[in-house]
Amino acid sequence: METLDIVAANGLIYAFLGACIAACFGALGSAIGSGITGQAATGLASEKPELGMKAVILEALPGSQVIYGFVGLFFIVYVVLPKYETISNIQGIQILLASIPVAISGVISGYYQGKVLAGSMAMLAKDEGSFANAMIMGAIVETVAVLGLLGSILMLLKV
Repeated sequence: METLDIVAANGLIYAFLGACIAACFGALGSAIGSGITGQAATGLASEKPELGMKAVILEALPGSQVIYGFVGLFFIVYVVLPKYETISNIQGIQILLASIPVAISGVISGYYQGKVLAGSMAMLAKDEGSFANAMIMGAIVETVAVLGLLGSILMLLKV
């Protein structure tokens, strides 16, 4: 009986590791992306203070990756895990592996979204009317994170 408890505990450890990976990598992507964009935003706002609020809005866009990572964590902890009395090693590993799409897409899309939005600061400095274009360009990169979250959820539904 004690061996069964250890096996169940290991499965739960893998599942919680997956939840942590989803949340931490999403946060990492947001921090990197917002940091890159923020560096460019401070330059723009120092030269053209009237564009400061638009720069702040663009800087906030990469903050969504942390939300997707948190949704991944929430889905694991509050949707998948309550379905089972115990989690086997195999189920725990499945949950861990299912967290990878949201985690990796969060970091990569956060980084590149930050770069796209940092570049859009120069565009905004030259033409104040290009704000909508800048947001659309950032949103295109955002699609990667959304699809990563969707991939993780689809896999988690099959555990």
